[in-house]
Amino acid sequence: MNERRDLAAREVERLITATGVSPTEAREHCLILVMFRHGLRV
Repeated sequence: MNERRDLAAREVERLITATGVSPTEAREHCLILVMFRHGLRV
């Protein structure tokens, strides 16, 4: 199996964009970036 198990930077950008505008927008963006930079896997 040579299946990719992590997110690409472009996919993370799309995920952040998909969260939309909400009262907790900054928190959601921060959590996504922290998970990405610290190795969260799919």
